[in-house]
Amino acid sequence: MSRFGVAAEAKLSNPLVSGEPEDQLRAPLEGLLADLAALAGFSEGAVTAIGEHSLSDLKTRPDYAVTVDGALVGHIEVKAPGKGADRVVTQGEAEAGTRREGVICYITAAGFLAGDGFQKIRADLRRDCSDVWVIDCSPEGQFPDTNTRIFQGVPQPVCIVLAARAPDIDETAPARVRYTALPEGHREAKFDALTALHLDGEAWDDASDSWRASFLPAASGDWASYPKLFDLFIPKSDGTGVMTGRTWPIAPDAETLRQRWQRLTADPDPKK
Repeated sequence: MSRFGVAAEAKLSNPLVSGEPEDQLRAPLEGLLADLAALAGFSEGAVTAIGEHSLSDLKTRPDYAVTVDGALVGHIEVKAPGKGADRVVTQGEAEAGTRREGVICYITAAGFLAGDGFQKIRADLRRDCSDVWVIDCSPEGQFPDTNTRIFQGVPQPVCIVLAARAPDIDETAPARVRYTALPEGHREAKFDALTALHLDGEAWDDASDSWRASFLPAASGDWASYPKLFDLFIPKSDGTGVMTGRTWPIAPDAETLRQRWQRLTADPDPKK
């Protein structure tokens, strides 16, 4: 990623010559794909990006078609920095007044499952899909042992997302999201678990049906009714609180904490 950033910056920040921003990203992107392919263990030249591939049945032309050992595996649409990629309605769909059904599958950072920065993406998937399956490939958390990683050179947790769109779905109702985690341990055991996994099996837990909620299993029982810890305190946006400049006023000992807890639990005021 750092090489991609350096190459892209050099292309986009040239003070003497400028060009179309999207065109400047092509060479760095092709280099990034080559690096990712090598990181994933593919032989040199196995992963190829072919520019301006036409999809005649969809009446559209993605910037790249990606092949692995000659088999088409997906497409890439390049956008200039600061530009988003809106969901695409093809000419054929617009004429028919419908959206096409289909399936997408990708591997991404596991922060996607619950991170605040991914709320909009999760909401879009719930809107545009009928079913979403999520497989947590890194239950060990951050920087697990190398032999537990799906990709040995990637220390960050990753997950697999499979999203399906049925014909004529109701986009006002969120998609059903199912979650499962691979077993902790050696990656070979994880590969075996993936082989045995079925979409209609019993290994899945349902996530929340709230639009922007995480893709993790939904809370249930009494736990789901408890207030969030954040709701019990003054939000950061309302102020920074007491700033003493010293640690001792905000570092009580264990006995003081016990006394404070006893006073709180013994207080009859329901608003405590």
